[in-house]
Amino acid sequence: MRLVALALSASALSACALGEGSGAVDGSLFIRQCAPHTAVGASAGVGTVYSYGEPNAPLPYDMQPSFFAAEPIDDFSRLDPNNRLNIRVQSDGSRIEQADVLFINIASVHEVALALAQDVDVGFNTNVRATLSLNQSCPSPEVTPTLEGTINFAQFGDANQARVPPDFRVGFEDRVQATFTFRVIDVRASTIGGLGDVPLDPAVGGDIHGNFDFIVRQGQRAQSYP
Repeated sequence: MRLVALALSASALSACALGEGSGAVDGSLFIRQCAPHTAVGASAGVGTVYSYGEPNAPLPYDMQPSFFAAEPIDDFSRLDPNNRLNIRVQSDGSRIEQADVLFINIASVHEVALALAQDVDVGFNTNVRATLSLNQSCPSPEVTPTLEGTINFAQFGDANQARVPPDFRVGFEDRVQATFTFRVIDVRASTIGGLGDVPLDPAVGGDIHGNFDFIVRQGQRAQSYP
């Protein structure tokens, strides 16, 4: 009975650890279509305009994240695998559709490991990509804010600058720690603006910066296939 109790206690502690970590996501934002209520900021009082701030007057934003998760995705066994990692920093531990979420998707963790403690470029066509989904704050934007800038990993699993094997991966119980600085951009406007009904002027803007530090834990809320 005592062994069973200890096992249950250990299991409970492990479950509680899922999503724990520390970090910050803040800056200033402009979202032209935020939510179906009276606009805030420069458009306050104009009931037909649903925006958060204005292009030249973004408003302060502070996610105050409390849920941190990552999903390691291993490539097929081959000589130089592209093992991936998807990172989520959320306002809370609710469903993705109900929370503000910073998504960071890494197509090749090997490339990031080689650049440990260095600034890594982030954009819509780079190895590391990032988006900001404001499903809690602005659930109906015209476009999802895409992020461009740099991220610097101080801790990335067991990566070290001396040696990074070709099959490097980030796994469960590994630590990831990083700081980042991003610009908020409207990829739609910058790539196909003016074509058809796509407006030339961006629907989102601003800047986001912050950090995160957590242990990759396994669980249903953290990975699609735990």
